[in-house]
Amino acid sequence: MAEQHCTPESLFAMRWVSDPQLAPDGERVAYVEHWVEEIEKEGKWRCAYRSAIYLSSAADEAPRRLTYSRSGNDSAPRWSPDGQELAFLSTRDGDKPQLFVLDLTGGEAQQITHTKELSEGLAEYDWHPSGQLFCFVSLDHQDEAALHHLERRDEKVYENRLPVKYDNVGFYDERRAQLYRIGRDGTERVQLTQLDRKVLSPTWSPDGRHIAFVAQNEQTPETAWISDIFLVDTAGNRPRQLTRSTGPATNPAWSPDGGAIAYLGHDRRVGAATATKLWRVDVESGELRCLMAEFDGQVGGVPTGDAHLGAHSARPAWDDQGSLICTAMVQGRVGLYRVDTDSNSVEQLNTSGLSVVGFTRRADVVAFTGETNARSAEVYTMRAGLQIVRRSHAADRFFGTYQIQLPEHVRFKGADDWELEGWVVRPPSGDSARHPLIIYVHGGPHMAYGNAFVHEFQVLAAAGFGIFFTNPRGSASYGESFAAAVRQHFGEKDYEDIMHAADVAAGWEWVDPQRMGIMGGSYGGFMTNWAITHTDRFAAACTQRSICNLYSFAGTSDIGPEFSRDEYGGLPWTDEELLMSKSPIRYVRNVKTPTLILHQENDHRCPIEQAEQLYTALVELGVPTKFVRFPDECHELPRSGQPQRRVNRMGHIVDWFTRYLQP
Repeated sequence: MAEQHCTPESLFAMRWVSDPQLAPDGERVAYVEHWVEEIEKEGKWRCAYRSAIYLSSAADEAPRRLTYSRSGNDSAPRWSPDGQELAFLSTRDGDKPQLFVLDLTGGEAQQITHTKELSEGLAEYDWHPSGQLFCFVSLDHQDEAALHHLERRDEKVYENRLPVKYDNVGFYDERRAQLYRIGRDGTERVQLTQLDRKVLSPTWSPDGRHIAFVAQNEQTPETAWISDIFLVDTAGNRPRQLTRSTGPATNPAWSPDGGAIAYLGHDRRVGAATATKLWRVDVESGELRCLMAEFDGQVGGVPTGDAHLGAHSARPAWDDQGSLICTAMVQGRVGLYRVDTDSNSVEQLNTSGLSVVGFTRRADVVAFTGETNARSAEVYTMRAGLQIVRRSHAADRFFGTYQIQLPEHVRFKGADDWELEGWVVRPPSGDSARHPLIIYVHGGPHMAYGNAFVHEFQVLAAAGFGIFFTNPRGSASYGESFAAAVRQHFGEKDYEDIMHAADVAAGWEWVDPQRMGIMGGSYGGFMTNWAITHTDRFAAACTQRSICNLYSFAGTSDIGPEFSRDEYGGLPWTDEELLMSKSPIRYVRNVKTPTLILHQENDHRCPIEQAEQLYTALVELGVPTKFVRFPDECHELPRSGQPQRRVNRMGHIVDWFTRYLQP
């Protein structure tokens, strides 16, 4: 029986799985396993993520590790068409991932690309149906003269284009990821595109004559959330655009006969609150058809969690009957759905209560990573009409060692009597004493909590705090009208929903209503800032990677202009008063709540200047305040940041709430 309680440091004991890939025979599954390890780099020791490829050959056999790299990471396994070889990406040759192929009959992995020729490495790739070629995406390459020129000039120059930066990427240079092909033996590398926009998600047609990929139309502003499906032939002739630049189009998947491509997207230019659907485009005519127009879930969505390390494919898959299989999130729960491409009928497949994080399909078998809110994901396979089988055991030791508090489902009324739901994790104490409780607000705002494991919640519960996490209006997976209700109305009914949640929690007999806190990140940080500037009912707060000033956010965030137009309803030069009226910094003189501010210095989504403004104001006003800056990290620190910093972050949170909420 598990006896240890989760602590911030228990993160080091976790192992995660991702990217399950079925072999052509539908029996073997290759996947990536991740863990934390102490490594030496440039004479310094630090904790870092490691990863390797594992293989489950049969349901009744233990998985075995396939790849070993002394200091690098292995990822992105992809089967050759004949199932005899496995390609993967590895950083064993340097910091940038290169392509390797492993013959499964024996021998060492063969390196296909090399740092000398491909200094920026590969991002995504795909096998040719013949097994004799690869296509891949990499940054533009430059001749030596150009490189010498860059070495002499280190300033960054931008002229008449936005954005100039992107979170988790940094500041753009003029190069954009392009599409290439290369022989199976590493020879005859050919650049197939020379676009002004980056290329994503390449996939070969069944006959091997074309590659479908995702990019922006060059007439579309780069700040717009629009992308399209393009086709290019193996000679690299001018790509042909298939979709119509009306919204995002992602994750292309060829039909078995090559006559159509399925993809995920929608047809609205402004779309943060618009639900992603499953679409089909005819390759010859370009005719588009939405296959799930009446479906009210979020296709390809995943609930908020901090145990989703690695890649998780949302690419739809065709079955042998011409139907499509996709994932979709409905009310915080992600399932697999089969969609009939003739009738548009939608059928949910049975995944035994598991939320599907990512999946692939071969023959009549689906491999997927499945999780619950009480256990992180493992790899499973399912065959029509047969039982689901677990194929990995990465997390067995962690969940056999650490005690997990099961989240309890709660339904309650929000503002205007709207039906809302949430989950509560109680502290492990079995006594009758009242306990402090923290209201945790998710980001987005169009994200959702649900059937996903969150290690941080277990850490806070083990430290003696109840955690109440809810999906107020604006959350994804409850329909478009529910998600859109917060657009241009931040801090209104969504704030009331959160306060209704606080009222509900205050009525529980095990909760001390005088010792309630509030916290959140990104949009959740904005709502935390809004709450403490509009009420003093919370005894402590923690605001993370937050927004406090919509006016300055519009010009400093990587998504500032588009997000401000869509979600806030204006820009500083069009409606200054609107933006300031919705900015917590305007009301900061009202704050009395002791506040912990956490922010990352390389966060380009919610720039750290937002935290600096809030911290300065609170110190000037005499409010107990602590500001923690994390170097190097981007917006994703809580989910994929450097492991030690993730642990330190949780330590700061526990210490702060212990100081102000515990007796």
